[in-house]
Amino acid sequence: MKKKERLPVFPNIIPDKMEIGEFHVIEAADIQTANDLNELILLMFNHPERSFYYFGNKDGSPNKLLQNSKCRGEILMNVAEFFYYKHPNNDHDYIKIQRGGGQSDWGKEVVKKGPMFVRIKLELSEKKKRELEVYQKIEIGKSVDTNLIELKPNFYGIGIDLFKMVRKIRNWLSKRRNIK
Repeated sequence: MKKKERLPVFPNIIPDKMEIGEFHVIEAADIQTANDLNELILLMFNHPERSFYYFGNKDGSPNKLLQNSKCRGEILMNVAEFFYYKHPNNDHDYIKIQRGGGQSDWGKEVVKKGPMFVRIKLELSEKKKRELEVYQKIEIGKSVDTNLIELKPNFYGIGIDLFKMVRKIRNWLSKRRNIK
């Protein structure tokens, strides 16, 4: 009979610190169009508690759309960390391996195959956050302001806001066209 193999047990060690959170891995292929960049910016705005990291080849050229966004003052890219490598078994996953491949043979093999990537932390600038907050408040104001009937001194106390009525009809027609 075969002996049962025992699985290694993680040592009973209490760590100094443990952090729990969500983060997004962004690669150059993820941001190809201005629309992709806008979706990323909205995702960053709607989830400020998450971290966003861009991984680019250390020797490669930076993503032009991200660089332009940085120049416009929309996205901050202030922290860059080196010695990241693609995980050999998982897509969209990177691991940090110290100089020389660390202590494991596995890490040395990953470093030898390369290439090295740089991890850049992406953050929205305060200017962009304020701009998106103002836009959000304007959109909320438009959706709240939808009553066609006014109870103000008009003809027998009831009036119709023609501008709102035209806007409502246009919205209704455009929704109806999209359904067909």
